[in-house]
Amino acid sequence: VFRWIIMNGVCTMSTSDVTIIVNPLPTITMGGNPVICQEVTTATLNYSVTTETPTAYSIMWGTLGQTGGLLDVPFSTLPTSPISITVPANIAAGTYSGTLKVKNANGCISTPLNFDLVIHTKPGQAHISTQ
Repeated sequence: VFRWIIMNGVCTMSTSDVTIIVNPLPTITMGGNPVICQEVTTATLNYSVTTETPTAYSIMWGTLGQTGGLLDVPFSTLPTSPISITVPANIAAGTYSGTLKVKNANGCISTPLNFDLVIHTKPGQAHISTQ
């Protein structure tokens, strides 16, 4: 509780109590990093547990991801697990770093959680020969 002093004119003063409530930050427990092959256009980011009732999520991609065509996700409605990630069909194989945040109805935003989207080279076509 803080004591706030209010001046009413030159000679009189009054005080009011102000209570500040600090809400806990929402959290989310992520599963493993999403792993897909080239030309797959959706990856899934699994999560299992949340606290403080997050209602929205955002994803920010690092420079490599943005250059590769991954689009940042502004705060959007948090779906039931998993979170779908749209992946460009022509993105190069590699590891792309992202940061996930969740937000609750109070406007509190979680500590950023880092994850990697791993894209493997598309396997070559199998060669089968009959003898």
